[in-house]
Amino acid sequence: MEMEHRTVSRFRLRPEASRATARRMNRRFLATFVAVVVLVLAAYGAGLRDPGRGLDALVIPFALLLVLAAFSYVRRMRRFRARWASFEIGLEDEAIGRAVIGFPPVRILRADVAAIEEIRAGLAVRARDGRGIVVPRELDGYERVREALAGWGTIATRGR
Repeated sequence: MEMEHRTVSRFRLRPEASRATARRMNRRFLATFVAVVVLVLAAYGAGLRDPGRGLDALVIPFALLLVLAAFSYVRRMRRFRARWASFEIGLEDEAIGRAVIGFPPVRILRADVAAIEEIRAGLAVRARDGRGIVVPRELDGYERVREALAGWGTIATRGR
């Protein structure tokens, strides 16, 4: 029995591109944290009936909130870095695949591709069964992947 040999080109995310994504994550996290602080202060102010209780009653809740926020932030950034470093697109003549830590791998055969769309984030490859792969613009070799996928069919433009 003869083994089939497949050539797979592998593409990874550009390390320097993670800074912009990390900045966006930091802004969202900060906005969420500020919103929670404002809500806690508003709830405290609305419930302030005892003139003997001052803002010092908020020290422990805010300290707890700060500790939880720091823990959440460190965990989120660690997971982000691991996923960024592990993200890989594999391109074959007859299939495309995606592997990343924390998610099941996805492989779509060329014959199963229902649509290829150019979206704001990059390219969305959709299979007939609903599975999909996003090829991000931050991919080192994005243009090569785009060119190869253009040979598979028309790339529709949406949401750019």
